[in-house]
Amino acid sequence: MQILKLLTILAANLIIEPSLAYSTNNLQKLEVESKHLRSRRELASDKCDRFYSKTFVEHAGSDVVIYQTKDGQLNSGDITVWNNELYNSDDTKKVGNTYGFCVFLPELIYECSITVTLRDGKIQLGGNIEANGDVLAIVGGTGCHDEVEGGEVEINANYKGNPLRTQYKFSVIK
Repeated sequence: MQILKLLTILAANLIIEPSLAYSTNNLQKLEVESKHLRSRRELASDKCDRFYSKTFVEHAGSDVVIYQTKDGQLNSGDITVWNNELYNSDDTKKVGNTYGFCVFLPELIYECSITVTLRDGKIQLGGNIEANGDVLAIVGGTGCHDEVEGGEVEINANYKGNPLRTQYKFSVIK
């Protein structure tokens, strides 16, 4: 069965790239490279911050509203986009960025797609925000957060009375 699987893989690669000639030596090189990638990933995991619960504070500063309807007046169909700095829960140290967009729906509900970029990977968020304190779904992650299978993030704008601060409270499922 394993030989058939290997032949299928080799045949598929020859169809895609006929100039490739696989030898035992080439297959051994691929196996060594695969082991090397796994060991690099294991080393990286020692530096990962694989949290289950964590709070961040976003510093708004680049938010732009793109008016699809009447300029200067928010309506359904308008879009807000941003790329803002993200700080630790104490709001003292920059730890990453948030970037994304929200489309305004009827009743001015936000439908959002947000990427949280940390030093060790990214976490994708999505969903709608009807009021302050609503939650977005955690869609998945990359890098050190590639095992994230879901969860939620509570979004609190006007954090501590500051209109330029938004708090993100993560509850991650792995």
